[in-house]
Amino acid sequence: MIGIKRMMQNLRRRVAEHRNAGRMNDAACRDFGMSTNDLAAAITMKTDMPDRMRRMSAVFGAASALSRTDRWQLFDMARTCDGCRHRRACARVLDGDGLTGPQDVAFCPNAGEYRAMAAHGAG
Repeated sequence: MIGIKRMMQNLRRRVAEHRNAGRMNDAACRDFGMSTNDLAAAITMKTDMPDRMRRMSAVFGAASALSRTDRWQLFDMARTCDGCRHRRACARVLDGDGLTGPQDVAFCPNAGEYRAMAAHGAG
């Protein structure tokens, strides 16, 4: 029952965000350094994106590099993650009990980004 209540609260919050975002014009969005499409993508993104990306970056050894990454690169990566077709496989790997390495998450569309971050962070 608590899960349903939380789901409804999240839904109400999302509807309010959509309503408020619909009132923002291009000029207002530019003040934030984004377009109306960027804003729409940000507010419709799944709520677990930051946690999922943080955990996936750790698999590649790029957790500290992720925290120093440019906000636009993070936003692009989050959009990629949000649209990923391998969400279930990702959850199985990230929520599993076993040790996980980059070879276990080759399906990740951001794998190249995480590898580059790890390589840059190590150098």
